[in-house]
Amino acid sequence: MKIRTMSIDDYEKIYNLWINTPGMGLNNIDDSKEGINKFLKRNPTTCFVA
Repeated sequence: MKIRTMSIDDYEKIYNLWINTPGMGLNNIDDSKEGINKFLKRNPTTCFVA
């Protein structure tokens, strides 16, 4: 398994995981692709994918 920082290119797969995970709450504004992209630009080393 490879662990790396998340990029906006990962969004569709991550979003699919989020919406298919019971109990995962999403915010329509902040968790939009645009919202996540803004977050990643402000915090480029805080989100990881495997």
